[in-house]
Amino acid sequence: MRPTNVGRLCEWQYLERSILRMLAGWGRYMPGFYDKSAIHRYVWEQTECVQRLRDRLAQFPGDNVDNPVNVGSIARNAAAMGWDAIFLDPRSADPLARRALRVSMGNALRVPHARVDDPRELLLAMRDRGVRTVACTPSADATPLAELDPGDAPVLAVFGSERDGLGEDLLAACTDRVRIEMAPGVDSLNVAAASAVVCYALRRWSAAETK
Repeated sequence: MRPTNVGRLCEWQYLERSILRMLAGWGRYMPGFYDKSAIHRYVWEQTECVQRLRDRLAQFPGDNVDNPVNVGSIARNAAAMGWDAIFLDPRSADPLARRALRVSMGNALRVPHARVDDPRELLLAMRDRGVRTVACTPSADATPLAELDPGDAPVLAVFGSERDGLGEDLLAACTDRVRIEMAPGVDSLNVAAASAVVCYALRRWSAAETK
């Protein structure tokens, strides 16, 4: 039953299914998608993200992760593993873009994110605040992920694009460099798959806590 008062259009919009599918990529209503305040609530300013990252976990696809499928998968990984925020450099895809939002199964609306003008500056600021900034790289001299113990410090996992990885300036700005150990003959994982492995390995909850 339709409400009699539909004055606040950010909460109620009635669209033909074909138009809804064209705009959003699916033909059904998703709570929160048309509530503009809900979307704005999860797009933070960079300074707000930094201030809120105390004992928390965040991801930073920080170097030109421009494929919306990867960014959507990273948002889904973050939500599933209990991570708290995502930072993106100016060249990375938008988590709220149609394809990214679809791949994330709507979870991009649940994980706050912020754009970062200067990734290196952010990493240095995080390091000064006691955050363990963990650069993910296939380099053979990086610490195996299974051996990393960040303790109780906040963690920011940093990923680069699949083409070029992380630049040397960003690697140098991080407190740790880790690699996911691969079988012989395999160089690395897709960035979204690597994000899932890292999110799981460094999560701050156990299965027992969810029962």
